[in-house]
Amino acid sequence: FDIQKKTTGVPGTDDDDELVELAGDMEYEDRVTRERLLEEVDDGNAVPDDDVDGWVDERAALSQAERDVLDKSTHPVKMVLVKIRKLAFKVINLTTLLLPAWKECVHGQNLSEQLIPRDVTTRWNSTYDMLTFVLEYRPVVEKFTAERKNEL
Repeated sequence: FDIQKKTTGVPGTDDDDELVELAGDMEYEDRVTRERLLEEVDDGNAVPDDDVDGWVDERAALSQAERDVLDKSTHPVKMVLVKIRKLAFKVINLTTLLLPAWKECVHGQNLSEQLIPRDVTTRWNSTYDMLTFVLEYRPVVEKFTAERKNEL
């Protein structure tokens, strides 16, 4: 999903501004993740982005009022996705601070030691993989984010 630009001062956009602020550096995080994935699978023929030929923007057919209703109804889902993406990125990239704490929480719940799969725009099922993992590891995620020392 795309994050809209910040609309400070426009009435009724506080939720959108909160989402934009939370998602702040997601483009950077997504780029870093894509580059790492390409390094892992690069055999000299790697393609950096998916082909979007035939992609249809269903929102374009909606009226502005219908788009507003859609945006309002999907806002909570977008917030959850952004928060999980940020959590996954931080755990993977703050290896000296958060990674050991994550592993400790996982072991405390007697689950196999795995990291949250990253949601990457160029992998069509990565959002699903990330969400199913978080549902399976929900007790770990709740405990991990509740601990103040993790500063999440």
